[in-house]
Amino acid sequence: MEKQKLNLVAIHGWAGGAWIWEDLQAKLPLSSQLIAIEREGCFPSSLPPVDKVDGIITHSFGLHCIPLPILEKAKFLIILSGFASFIPVTDLLIAKKQKQALTLLLRKYNKDPYQCVADFYSHMLPHNTKLPFASVYNPDKVKTELASLGNVSLNKAIFPPILDIHILHGVNDDILPLVCFDELTSLFPTAKSYLLNETGHGSFTSQEGISICQDIMNAYVTSL
Repeated sequence: MEKQKLNLVAIHGWAGGAWIWEDLQAKLPLSSQLIAIEREGCFPSSLPPVDKVDGIITHSFGLHCIPLPILEKAKFLIILSGFASFIPVTDLLIAKKQKQALTLLLRKYNKDPYQCVADFYSHMLPHNTKLPFASVYNPDKVKTELASLGNVSLNKAIFPPILDIHILHGVNDDILPLVCFDELTSLFPTAKSYLLNETGHGSFTSQEGISICQDIMNAYVTSL
């Protein structure tokens, strides 16, 4: 019997692109497909024609940018390096540090947008990986999204209660401290959570993260 096809919609984080999912795409179950949404700022520039959505995978700020028509169709959600609030509300000291880091990042972006993005992603990728700078579609919109990070807060009410949620976070994440993981898992207490011991913010390239994603997808395909 032919295996069921899995449709996985992927939504990248700030200043990313479909290219971040290349490692994961190679691990998809047989006959399945990954549909990557390319974003301009906070909203997708166009919604792909997807009739069937089995799962969604997001990285970082991508969690806040899931189109509702996609979210309403999904059966499961994999959150890589996500956050409910970039500025945590449960730790004032870390909140202050996050505000300072965001101010510094905005300053760097204003000085040289492309170099700022290159520096941001360079430590998440294997050495000598060439960044596709075309992923910075519109510098002004990308800047607006960056400036909004300090004010965004995830609206739990839009997430279907039956959605099977998996939250993965790197212990060595230097963009989102562990308190962001704690706040997100508190928001979704029934979600399955995973701490990745050898991973930073680049969980989309992490072998331990991709392995867990692969297990989640394979289990879903087996259940069909």
